[in-house]
Amino acid sequence: MPTWKIHNKWAERMGIPSEITNYVNSLIDFPKECSEYLDFCAEIIKWSDYYEGRNSKYPFRSRDFRTTESLQSRQTQLRSLRRDDPNMFCKLLYIGHDSSRSRSQELQAHIQLSFLNTKGTEYVKAWYLHHILDYIEKVAHSFSLEEMFERLNDRTRPCDEFDIAKSFVRNHQTEILQDLGYDEDH
Repeated sequence: MPTWKIHNKWAERMGIPSEITNYVNSLIDFPKECSEYLDFCAEIIKWSDYYEGRNSKYPFRSRDFRTTESLQSRQTQLRSLRRDDPNMFCKLLYIGHDSSRSRSQELQAHIQLSFLNTKGTEYVKAWYLHHILDYIEKVAHSFSLEEMFERLNDRTRPCDEFDIAKSFVRNHQTEILQDLGYDEDH
């Protein structure tokens, strides 16, 4: 069964409407095609809390966050870059297929979750479920389910939606592993 069908099947079983699942799957797998999301990315004020307490402000500088005016100036620059050089805009903010899953690109996970939080809790649950299922498909042969949850937990912030998705996957672990092509002995 193709991965997107697996995502849709399990999201539906979790009670997430298919239009939400499809939207989130598209955002994660093809973020450059989601103009609403790219517009959100250009609004640094909406996700600049990512940098609170971090030593590195990459791809920005500490002074970009000192005042509201400097933050608004950076936002104006991001908007211009989004319009004038979309490829560089995406490169600067690590926007790409599954980029929110990588530990080195946790900025993208933060921005996607901030964006989806504005849409509602079902979108956030679908985001976590997508990543859990992708991660299981990729590494279930090497890690236990709990080890996978631990690794995913290190890449995002704890929240109720993640706990709900983890609980759901735990309760359906055998069936999910079968859908992803693993035998029952795993």
